[in-house]
Amino acid sequence: MHREMLMKLHEKAKNRPEEIQEINGVRVCCSKEFLIDKGSDGTRVYVGLGKDRVEKAVKRLPRDACTGVAQQEKKF
Repeated sequence: MHREMLMKLHEKAKNRPEEIQEINGVRVCCSKEFLIDKGSDGTRVYVGLGKDRVEKAVKRLPRDACTGVAQQEKKF
């Protein structure tokens, strides 16, 4: 679905690996160019690439604004 973003992410991982984070086995760059969606509560969803080369979505929750939401997300 997000093929172009994944290709850019792969290139960035090769050329600028310091900008890539690995979260639970998923490589992700939390910048605007890889942003998929924003939530009203301050959450952000980024495209990520799993070790198995499958597209993943990585949701980031701001610590100060989403402590209750974070607890709910952990249950899922």
